[in-house]
Amino acid sequence: MKSLSILFLGLVAFVAGSATAATTGIPTKTQQYQFQSYGDGISIALSEADIPDLQATSVLVKMHAVSLNHRDLSMLDGQSRSTAEQLAGIVPVSDGAGEVIAIGSSVTEFQVGDRVMTAFFENWLEGDLTPIARATVRGNPANGVLSKFLVSPETGLIKIPDHLSYTEASTLPCAALTAWNGLFKFTALKPDQYALLEGTGGVSIFGLQFAYAIGARPIITSSSDEKLMRAQGLGAFGTVNYRKHADWEQQVRTLSAGHGVNSVLEVIGEATIAKAFASLAPNGHIAIIGGLSGARSTEFTPEAIQNKGFRATQFLVGSLSDFEKMNEFIVEHQLHPIVDREFTFEQANEAFAFMRSGEHFGKIVIRID
Repeated sequence: MKSLSILFLGLVAFVAGSATAATTGIPTKTQQYQFQSYGDGISIALSEADIPDLQATSVLVKMHAVSLNHRDLSMLDGQSRSTAEQLAGIVPVSDGAGEVIAIGSSVTEFQVGDRVMTAFFENWLEGDLTPIARATVRGNPANGVLSKFLVSPETGLIKIPDHLSYTEASTLPCAALTAWNGLFKFTALKPDQYALLEGTGGVSIFGLQFAYAIGARPIITSSSDEKLMRAQGLGAFGTVNYRKHADWEQQVRTLSAGHGVNSVLEVIGEATIAKAFASLAPNGHIAIIGGLSGARSTEFTPEAIQNKGFRATQFLVGSLSDFEKMNEFIVEHQLHPIVDREFTFEQANEAFAFMRSGEHFGKIVIRID
């Protein structure tokens, strides 16, 4: 029966050019959140929207969970490069997971019933990031996933590892892939080497899990002793409370036996990069990722760091090919993402407020089912 339903969907798409509710029973409308501007500010509001027609190479997904990243919050708080007017009408949030309920006639990678995750980019398969691919980032400039139903290009989806739930899978597309590439693509963290992870947000906690899984020695910072204890339970080799130790880079060097760390996931920005730089071992690597505390000075651009005998890479998440390699690692080590708190679809604004508080450890998820 499943194969017959898939064939039927394909025939309908071939004849009509797209699947329709009248012929397949798929929905035509969805509830979704959209950015709305008010004066100079921005908010998100629940609305009803038409579901786009299903094209030959697109997939209709019933969303079950989405997860938040700091990037999503920065847009809501007016800290992104986009103005309120530019954001208005866009569906927020890049990361989610759901079930395929219809496919276009030319789709080959997915079948009805498949469990899938959204990629951060709708169309970046492999190789270097191009301007065309960059224009397909979900949540701005392309529509995001905070919607009950999503029509996505086939190139913007990937199957969920069998051992993960929808909630867990929704956390992988941005934070996990960023941590993965920062530790293993642009450098090659090895067993017994040291990795520095700043804070206890999604990227850093994934970095902790990945580093521990290969037998490396992750060192993590936080202003909360309670969070540092939780990090120790996940395998942190060393912890530093940066509020108690203003010279926390010296604490990091002490924990690494004076050697310094081999790899840094630099997620904060101007407030930390000088100290992260001072924590590096010879030929160490800094993955320049975030900007939570503001823009960086030119002293710490990748080029300037490399001129000092270190290595640095500034990048944006990763391609679908990178995602596939990370998933293989997650399956091999049977890793489970750390989800701090779950909210209902109707509580989306509360989820953003919780992220804004900085109290979370790991990921924040909004359930849609």
